[in-house]
Amino acid sequence: MVVRKDGSLFYAEANANILCDDSNNPTGVLYIQRDITERKRSEEVIRLSEEKFRKAFFTSPDSININRLEDGLYISINKGFTQIMGYTKEEVHGKTSIELNIWADIDGRKKLSEELKTKGYVENLEAKFRKKDGKLVYGLMSASIIELDGVPHILSITRDITERKLSESIFKDIIEKNPMSIQILDMEGYLIQLNSAHTKLFGATPPSDYSVLKDPQLLSLGFDKLFERIKKGEVVYFPDTYYNVRDVDPSFPDSPTWVKAIGFTLNDNYGNPNRMVLMHENITERKNAEALLNDIIENNPLSIQIVNKEGYTLRCNPAFIELFGFVPPPEFSIFDDLSKSTELGDLVSQVKNGEIVHLPDVYYNAHDAVAEAPDIPLWIRAMIFPLKDSAGKPERFVFMHENITERKIAEQELIKAKEKAEESEQKFIDMAKNVPCVIYQFRVKSDGTVFFSYISEQASDLFGLSIEPYSPQWDLGTQIPEEDKEKFMNSIIKAIAEKSPWGYEGRILTASGVIKWFSAKSIPVMIGNELAFNGIMENITERKIAEQELIKAKEKAEESDHLKSAFLANMSHEIRTPMNGILGFSELLKMPGLTGHQQQEYVSIIEKSGVRMLNIINDIVDISKIEAGLMNVIIKETDINVKIEFIYTFFKPQVEEKGMQLLLINTSPKKEVIIRTDSEKVYSILTNLVKNAIKFSEKGSIELGYGRKGNDIEFFVKDTGIGIPTDRQRAIFERFIQADISDKMARQGAGLGLSISKAYVEMLGGKIWVESQEGIGSTFYFTLPYNPLAEENKVVGKVVTAQIEINQIKNLKILIVEDDEISEMLITIGVEKFSKEVLKARNGFEAVKVCRNNPDIDLILMDNQLPEMNGYEATMQIREFNKDVVIIAQTAYALTGDREKAIEAGCNDYISKPIKKDEMILLIQKYFN
Repeated sequence: MVVRKDGSLFYAEANANILCDDSNNPTGVLYIQRDITERKRSEEVIRLSEEKFRKAFFTSPDSININRLEDGLYISINKGFTQIMGYTKEEVHGKTSIELNIWADIDGRKKLSEELKTKGYVENLEAKFRKKDGKLVYGLMSASIIELDGVPHILSITRDITERKLSESIFKDIIEKNPMSIQILDMEGYLIQLNSAHTKLFGATPPSDYSVLKDPQLLSLGFDKLFERIKKGEVVYFPDTYYNVRDVDPSFPDSPTWVKAIGFTLNDNYGNPNRMVLMHENITERKNAEALLNDIIENNPLSIQIVNKEGYTLRCNPAFIELFGFVPPPEFSIFDDLSKSTELGDLVSQVKNGEIVHLPDVYYNAHDAVAEAPDIPLWIRAMIFPLKDSAGKPERFVFMHENITERKIAEQELIKAKEKAEESEQKFIDMAKNVPCVIYQFRVKSDGTVFFSYISEQASDLFGLSIEPYSPQWDLGTQIPEEDKEKFMNSIIKAIAEKSPWGYEGRILTASGVIKWFSAKSIPVMIGNELAFNGIMENITERKIAEQELIKAKEKAEESDHLKSAFLANMSHEIRTPMNGILGFSELLKMPGLTGHQQQEYVSIIEKSGVRMLNIINDIVDISKIEAGLMNVIIKETDINVKIEFIYTFFKPQVEEKGMQLLLINTSPKKEVIIRTDSEKVYSILTNLVKNAIKFSEKGSIELGYGRKGNDIEFFVKDTGIGIPTDRQRAIFERFIQADISDKMARQGAGLGLSISKAYVEMLGGKIWVESQEGIGSTFYFTLPYNPLAEENKVVGKVVTAQIEINQIKNLKILIVEDDEISEMLITIGVEKFSKEVLKARNGFEAVKVCRNNPDIDLILMDNQLPEMNGYEATMQIREFNKDVVIIAQTAYALTGDREKAIEAGCNDYISKPIKKDEMILLIQKYFN
């Protein structure tokens, strides 16, 4: 019996259910309390009066039935039984619950039977029952043994709790399947329940004695006040928080995370808060992206100013402060300042409408607008573009400024020089030859005819014509594109009519049909009775292209933001994974008692991790050189058959190790197919394609081959792997695309291989494509121009397999030139078996000195990247007095063209780091065997 708030009494029944996590560990208790006063009163009435019992029996909404104890036969049921179970009195009379198959819960039936035997009654038994139509219903049963006419019977009262059970199940699903982390706490902050998303986010389940309200890390952030607001029933949004559970308990995993959280309470039946709910969202990636954008703004060499819709400064970078010498005060609006000028005010309106605007060159002094600003007059070139909200409306605006003061001063000085040139045309011509821009003079005859009386030789580069300095017959208008001629001529006519300076910026069509941009400025002068215009023309094609590229780059950056984020995450994983292997197993090697087999196994893992790390670095370096346009193409004689067979031999063991077959298909009947191409790039393309085939295939076979197709050689690599969706087959050749593929299996790699391969193929004059079906496999094709050597130019050499015979190259005097102590130690160990003496130098100066003092040195291992004097310069100086010593260059860069640069400096050969012992011995054997 329970006392209400108003002092009245009622009967209640309570159920307690233990709440568990995914590992079935208890996390709390769910109490469900139901008012059973009416039922208790009914039972009391039954005891007091048979007539009252009959009335309660037939009118109760609960299911009530009476069965004979001896055989379980139904004696009577009420209307509630018919409504809940679906059976009529006629259908159950003389039958048992087993015959009717009412019990769907065998354990519940057993428990009922056992407790009736032992206690004579059962209370609040939850069980599942099967209705007449076969549907299940959850019931809460109480039963007792009664006597009717001296015969023992079972009186059962069952309440339908199906809706309650479904609500509990839905509530549990909502919590567990929610992608956000959810904690349900008591009002003291101790854990009652949490979902799997919470464990995934924080990497740990809090212990039973942990209270969120007492977390020292959260209290240090002032969250105690927020917790108090939650307790009062408020919905509280927490500030973005950098949180690590390791800081609270060292036994927790290290999981630094940016979290956005919301907190609120759950109320009991009387509306009083009795539970707290905390929901968390992982915003680490967004925070990292914001940090990256912040770094781009802060470290940008261009001045950047971000303003709101009214033009008030929200942010400016260090380059802005360096340029203008101050930070704009809060009350200063750049839009108000610009609107003082009619021309600039119109441009402000354009940018507010969402346009990208390039301001004209402006002579500007911030001190004139803001008294606190320093007095620094500047010539500024600026552009403005909007940052739009989710609805596509301008929300903020970005100003980017360039200081063109020096150039403007130079232009003004040039104009002064031209004015002086009016006194002496020859001086004007001499001066014009020494300036980088085009100097011109055009005149206007009395009949209105316009002709160039002078144009400098620099015009040849701009217009693609062979122009003599005096070319009265040449008309600039003939080079203007047809659609621009009206604008061009109107500008000249206006300048002539007003005798005002003539300026024009537009396109020009060169003699070869290429469109270029030029800017022309001139001032009017009178030469005798003729009006002339002296001025300069400048090729601004690169600037125009840069402006267009900047807009494209901005759009592309916005489109690829997700891809870059994914790439950063993938790069972090790809670099940390092999580093984990290297550092982890290096630590294990220090353990005492390792067997020889364990040592070899750990060393093998370290070596594989190192190779993986090197491959990632090489890919990043290659794609960087490609992006920067620094990748050279080195054309030389290449035997395609040898290249294909080498790839086949190299990867065959790796393929067979996976239980697959590597097949070589060669349709060329010749023993050698020698063409002129970049051999290393062909090798890189084939290697990347075969590696991908191995990586994305688990069974079947991989085919490698090529054939002649017209004027091309067509290569192919076919696999039976996972395949590529049709809508992704073009995208996979873009940079970092592996990070955005829907197949989330653990694939190694930075996603650069296909992008590099595509760039190489196009450099060599070919094309690359893929044909693929999901779940069946992929075939990658690429072509190279077929440009065979004439028969008389072919050089066929005998292929000799080098054997590592250390005994044949003993007693060498070796100089190791290396500034890195670890690399020096590694090389020394590698050569000590066949050297009689090893000398060492730390830089190029020391290397030259040691060689002068030791003319009998046999071999020099020269690092190219050295302090004070690099390896190339040291090699050239050594060759001045020693032509015979063998010099092998070594470098950690391993970029295309390094070998040629080393040979040109005087080295005999070249080897890239990390240096493998067997490769180094084979290379030395080449010169001393």
